[in-house]
Amino acid sequence: MSNSMPICRANSTDDLELIISFGYTPLADGLLTKDQLDKPEYTAPLDLAFSPSSGLVQITESVPPEILFC
Repeated sequence: MSNSMPICRANSTDDLELIISFGYTPLADGLLTKDQLDKPEYTAPLDLAFSPSSGLVQITESVPPEILFC
């Protein structure tokens, strides 16, 4: 359900270079309650990339607000 961003967020070039991939990661502030432990936990790819043309370091995925802030 995340949205991949294979281009630079600053200048829209497609020169992103992967720095590190943390794999699929749960949401940072999405701790499960005791009642939720038997249900699947939402995860999204967490990849850090660098754009040489803009100098920007960015994550390449965006989690939709309706999932991130529910």
